[in-house]
Amino acid sequence: MKDGPFHETAYTILPDLEVLAFPINLTHVETPTQQLGSFLSIGWGMMADIDTESEKWRFMGNLRLFFGAVVRLIDFRTYKGRLSYLRSEPSEAKTIEPTKVYGTSVSSSTSAKSSTVKDEEDLTEFFEAHHGSDYGKIPRLNEEIPENWETIEDEFLLVYAMSLSHISNNGDYVHQASLVDDQIYLTYILKNDVDSRINVTKFLLAVEGYFGRSGHQQFDFFRMVAVKSFRLEPIDTGSVITVDGEAIDCPKIQATATNINISVMSK
Repeated sequence: MKDGPFHETAYTILPDLEVLAFPINLTHVETPTQQLGSFLSIGWGMMADIDTESEKWRFMGNLRLFFGAVVRLIDFRTYKGRLSYLRSEPSEAKTIEPTKVYGTSVSSSTSAKSSTVKDEEDLTEFFEAHHGSDYGKIPRLNEEIPENWETIEDEFLLVYAMSLSHISNNGDYVHQASLVDDQIYLTYILKNDVDSRINVTKFLLAVEGYFGRSGHQQFDFFRMVAVKSFRLEPIDTGSVITVDGEAIDCPKIQATATNINISVMSK
């Protein structure tokens, strides 16, 4: 793999004695066969297809997404599915101060509490044990949707759920998000709400920051709701679900916000 801007930044940060660790909340992702931890996004529909289908042009850098969008706009398709979610209760934005990476010792009491996840059964127990009291109110993927969840069964253009603010370097997709949010920002577009491909084109350009910060949120067909958990069940075949940009082979998926942290080094 060739060194690029990411590697150059990493090489600069790693040896810096003043580097800081910033906590980021994980999302618990459940499929019929896997338990995953996500830190960024879960996608289905147009934006997920643009990402995965343009992988063959990765040598072009971010320009691959432009050509992927052109292909998807020409070969326009919609995605029939069922989207269920539990709204998140309003909460104040949380801030956690970063910590120094070097020169910080881990206490013996903290070390004694560290966990080792050996298999997927352990991973499920780990999420359930560390999520907090709210986790008991969330059904498992193989259980029925509770009455206090909302469900939409329709033809979608896209479903995209974010845990962080940026979808790319310039794409401030959910500026409302913070690093330690205890909720997921679930966004979607319904086929019947879109009046033209021209507006979809403008939307995709706005996602990349061409119309100012989070300009895509100004489109009437764009829907966003803060949720504690959601379940996505594609009805049509042939669609791809992505987790943090990687395609996941599964017929349905459920994601739940947690208070489990990972740390990212920055300065």
